[in-house]
Amino acid sequence: MTSPTFECTYEEFRCVAADYFRALETVKSYEELQAAHGCLALHYLGIQWDENNPLDHVHRTAGAPALMRVATQYYVDCELRLERAEVA
Repeated sequence: MTSPTFECTYEEFRCVAADYFRALETVKSYEELQAAHGCLALHYLGIQWDENNPLDHVHRTAGAPALMRVATQYYVDCELRLERAEVA
């Protein structure tokens, strides 16, 4: 059985995260927001770590989780922006 993720390197994940942050500036609906965050989360889960690279341990324990925490905060901020736009 295949896992429902997008296999990528940590560097590719960082590029996807950068695209995610740029995309949130133009999100117009909850569906777009959820799709973008889901895509980023699947990339996060699919990071292929290189056990021979000493920096990968740092990226795995600190870098990638920190980037997902920031992405989640952006998600919440965007969700609030969409909610305020609905009320206005």
